[in-house]
Amino acid sequence: MKGEFIDIDDISDIVDPDFRKKSLSKRSPTYKVLYRLKGNNIILPIKQGLYYIPENADINIEGIIEDSYWKIIKKVLSREVQGEYFISGNKALEILMKDYSAPKKLIVSGQENTKNLQISDTYSLSIRPITSGKKTGNKNIYSLFKKYTDSLEIDGEKVRIACPELALLDTLLLRDTDNGIDQYLIEKFLKRSSKILRREVLGKLVSMKYITALNRLRSIAKDMKNTQVYEMCIDIIKQEGGGCFVSGKK
Repeated sequence: MKGEFIDIDDISDIVDPDFRKKSLSKRSPTYKVLYRLKGNNIILPIKQGLYYIPENADINIEGIIEDSYWKIIKKVLSREVQGEYFISGNKALEILMKDYSAPKKLIVSGQENTKNLQISDTYSLSIRPITSGKKTGNKNIYSLFKKYTDSLEIDGEKVRIACPELALLDTLLLRDTDNGIDQYLIEKFLKRSSKILRREVLGKLVSMKYITALNRLRSIAKDMKNTQVYEMCIDIIKQEGGGCFVSGKK
């Protein structure tokens, strides 16, 4: 198992396989083994209850985390949300452009409450529920959006990622009031991939959320002289957005 990441459940499966039938407070055999393994440097602690089994004593734990980033993320997500998630926003857009690097902060959409998890001193993971707008009562719409995702393999790990239309609209949401939206990333994506955007998918997503994001897309497409995307946005706003031009101008 050297070179692998484990958590307390993995240890319990070995030393106390019936622990799930007991109260979690009765995990004493597991904790005794855990402390012994840590004390002898057989496993090295990482945040979020994860441990690394080193292949040798001379390792850089931050380097290991960066090299095994997607394996760690997959393990944490499997434990925290049982696989009910999808990567969206900026990182999804980067992945669609084949940038698989480890982001300092990864935001994923999940089904339940918000969870902010520190993976290491450098990396963090934020799991956020996806809800509709105020007009529709801020309802949880994760199950409706999940069908607009795809499974993708990164570094040997299968992760669920938003489709191009969902990733783009989510990137256009203003989450960071200090830095604003990443317009450079959006323009880069549009230059490369605007022709793959499907009008019917954008329309469905905007009918549930993202009218403000679509207006931002319209404005960016106009500035870029991307007639195809601009006219598609105008049509969607008229048909699915109730003619809601946020800026008041076409």
